Amino acid sequence: MASSEPAAIELLTQADLPDCLALSTRAPWNQTEHDWRIFFDQGSVWGIHRKGSVVACAALLPYPPDSAWVSMVLTAKSERGRGHAGRLAAVAMDDSARHGLSPQLDATPEGEPIYCQLGFRTVAHLTRWRYTPPAQKQPGHSLGQSADLTQAELEVVCRLDASSVGFARPDFLRHLAKRGPAAVESAAFALSRDGRTAHHIGPIAAENVKDAEIVAETLLQRLGNDQPVIVDAFDSPNGLAGFLQGHGFAPERQFMRMVKGAAPRAELARYFAAAGPEFG
Repeated sequence: MASSEPAAIELLTQADLPDCLALSTRAPWNQTEHDWRIFFDQGSVWGIHRKGSVVACAALLPYPPDSAWVSMVLTAKSERGRGHAGRLAAVAMDDSARHGLSPQLDATPEGEPIYCQLGFRTVAHLTRWRYTPPAQKQPGHSLGQSADLTQAELEVVCRLDASSVGFARPDFLRHLAKRGPAAVESAAFALSRDGRTAHHIGPIAAENVKDAEIVAETLLQRLGNDQPVIVDAFDSPNGLAGFLQGHGFAPERQFMRMVKGAAPRAELARYFAAAGPEFG
């Protein structure tokens, strides 16, 4: 292959998972091996190899029959500026179209121009809020801290999530229920999962902000105050910003919810915090 030709894009396998995890760790993002396994088990991951290692990647997590999530668009520092991110995102979008699914994603401010060029438009904004304990403690990465939800609770979670985020994702939610504590009421829920640098709370969905604060409060009590925690909350006058500030969280970074075509939009009156930019 001549050096002027674009690098080949390949469908990755489980054998490439360590390279993908290394990319997100160097980013530095919060994903663990368990997060990456969701994409390999429930979706697709594409990448570019250089000298036997993955130097750029992108993932697609389908949420049939309505939507799919473009995610984990990463490029090694030494490979940036070569157009890998745009090409990989385009491959994920093409795969989404082949399955009749409308793509969505949560972009960083740096990534937003790339996705605008690919036909996405911004429909909402999120803020990542972080709680840092007085005595820093790294979160555990074990799946052992399961929420142990009953079937009835899982049905409540799936129903409220679908009505708020705009599409159904029961398999993904069942996976999250194995990752950390949860709080479920008749009209609200909050899930959580372990992370590489912080425990992640989300999604949070509820009929109103009061119920959202109740389940968030319950979950924070179950997690305790001795480990870092992040929440990706939607920016809204009736959102969770005041609640999070009151519990010692500080804004860390911004994300833009972007959609293409007829992708279903989240109902922000009921969807208060996302599952994370990698999952929606």
